[in-house]
Amino acid sequence: ILGDASKVQFTQVNSSTREQVLINGQVDTVIATYSITPARAEKISFAGPYYTSQAGVLVKANNQAIQSYNDLGGRKVATQAGSTGPAILAQFAPKSTVQEFQTHQEALDSLRQGRVAAYVTDYTLLLNTL
Repeated sequence: ILGDASKVQFTQVNSSTREQVLINGQVDTVIATYSITPARAEKISFAGPYYTSQAGVLVKANNQAIQSYNDLGGRKVATQAGSTGPAILAQFAPKSTVQEFQTHQEALDSLRQGRVAAYVTDYTLLLNTL
């Protein structure tokens, strides 16, 4: 899809770095989940949307106390830095304590280790954890 493989260089980015590397000209494109918001559209040219998803709430299987975002108040909730997660939590669970992680894996590990009660991120990413 990108043509001659010898002319392509891949750089790993995460939610908190993907926008800045584009703005700085360090990369030509980012291929990743990336919600289109009005603020982002002012800085970035998007090639989509090509897929639409919503945020989801992931909890441990034995957690019966959290059934929806309404149950996140007063609890520590993981999300990714640089994602729409913090804004979503501010809107739908303003009484939660938000912990931002640099990577999806760090947020998952925090949930698995019991350091947070839930993880809020794009539903598509959460499907990959099942």
